[in-house]
Amino acid sequence: AVSAKQRQLDILREQDQARIRQRAERNRDQREERFQQLSCSLSAPGSIGEEMAFKLREVEASDDQRRRTVHGKWHAAVGGPLEAQLFEHFNGPARADRQLADGCKHVGFVEPGQETFRLRTVPSKDPLKREFVDQQWEDEFDQEARRVLGAPAGGPALLRS
Repeated sequence: AVSAKQRQLDILREQDQARIRQRAERNRDQREERFQQLSCSLSAPGSIGEEMAFKLREVEASDDQRRRTVHGKWHAAVGGPLEAQLFEHFNGPARADRQLADGCKHVGFVEPGQETFRLRTVPSKDPLKREFVDQQWEDEFDQEARRVLGAPAGGPALLRS
């Protein structure tokens, strides 16, 4: 009686496992079919997927062009002049020509208290800092206007009638 019940339970267990395997395979096949349908619909000509991919490429190209333009402006306004200053400092007039012109030799070291070489740049010409410089100028103008006009420093003056 116990062995018959055990066999019956084993048969039921095998049937349950077979049903679970079949359901898992069916679900897997349905997922794969759905994925294929979505993939085809997104990559089909004129689909939303194709349109979005095209728009993304346009945005990326626009951003890349903007970065190149800003970098070119920065190099022309800041990078180039800094390079020129460094070149002039390290490769100034030929030593022999300078000695002939001055009539004496010079030693290249800095004495205490003597000004050292520093790169100079104008922040207002830097296209990356222009926004900050403009905002600072506006803030300073507002402060001065409030001081001259006697408006409260906390915000705009309210007109009362």
